[in-house]
Amino acid sequence: MEVLLCSDKFKGSCTAQAVCEAVARGIHSRLPQVQIHLHPMADGGDGSLAVLRHFRQLTEHRVPAVDPLGRASEASYYTDQAATAYIELAAASGYERLSTAERDPLETTTYGTGELLRAALARGCREVLLFLGGSSTNEVGLGIAAALGARFLDSAGQQVWPCGKTLHTITRIDLSAVDERIAKTRVLVFTDVRNPLTGPSGATHTFARQKGANEATIEYLEAGVNHVVKLLRDTTGQDVSTLPGAGAAGGVGAGLVALFGAQLLDGFAYLAEATGLEARIASADLVVTGEGKLDASTLGGKVVAGVAKLAAAYGVPVVAVVGANTLTRDEQAELGLSGAHAVMDVARDEADAMRHVQAYLELLGRQLLQP
Repeated sequence: MEVLLCSDKFKGSCTAQAVCEAVARGIHSRLPQVQIHLHPMADGGDGSLAVLRHFRQLTEHRVPAVDPLGRASEASYYTDQAATAYIELAAASGYERLSTAERDPLETTTYGTGELLRAALARGCREVLLFLGGSSTNEVGLGIAAALGARFLDSAGQQVWPCGKTLHTITRIDLSAVDERIAKTRVLVFTDVRNPLTGPSGATHTFARQKGANEATIEYLEAGVNHVVKLLRDTTGQDVSTLPGAGAAGGVGAGLVALFGAQLLDGFAYLAEATGLEARIASADLVVTGEGKLDASTLGGKVVAGVAKLAAAYGVPVVAVVGANTLTRDEQAELGLSGAHAVMDVARDEADAMRHVQAYLELLGRQLLQP
């Protein structure tokens, strides 16, 4: 019997590789004869580069890049032999760069991610792959644009530092000093969600709360984002408010599409193709996938949904091993899962689950192939 383990990370507790290894140990502890293949996966969000580095030879470049609050810091981007640059937004602008008390989408910026992109351009890269997810920001990617030379001006003609609280003060976008190399560069932006930029299911209402926003802040930010949408439309002629996936990372994709002609793409589809996932699934007898939380958002481009869809095409059964599960059995079946096993079903509480996640994953692995 051949079992393919292709889980996403469990955010905050376990990398995708570590999840796969722990489940494999559990299976082999009871059934050592089973052939197990590890294929860590991601969906275009944070953790994507860890997966790509498992399958591709990438070179790390560590450069100065401010953190989400504009403080001097460093972050890394990667290149391959073809001089393509790989950047994770979370590396410089992720909420994990901040303490819980510091997280505030009114104050945070993607400027540091823009510095990574600028460094890649200076190295000669003319294709950039940017993976969104784990962001601390809600400023439509204006920080990235500012690092590339865009100027955001208020009614007095003064330059505005782009962050959530300043969006509504911008009256003009000046692109005259933008780095000319960006126009000659193919920018591919990968997302793990399909949310639009604005509205009830948009960037602010869906994601700002987990970045530290309260209800009043959410309304303020949404008004600022809508203001920027109008400015982008007036400046570039493009309306990016309803573009699927534009709501990822506080609207970064929307800003880069409008200002620099970036392409917004499905992260899971890219990573599945780049890592040869479909061929691995086709030759398996059982696929075990997973993610930190199995819930309604799983349907919107996450690893579990993508794996289940690929496996269904080959008639290969799929089970999920996850951190927590809020889906009913009918919803799991509709997703294409034969079953789901959650760490929270065996752990005492969330703190226990986070602290001993690998031990619980081994336990669930031992139980997977029981008759």
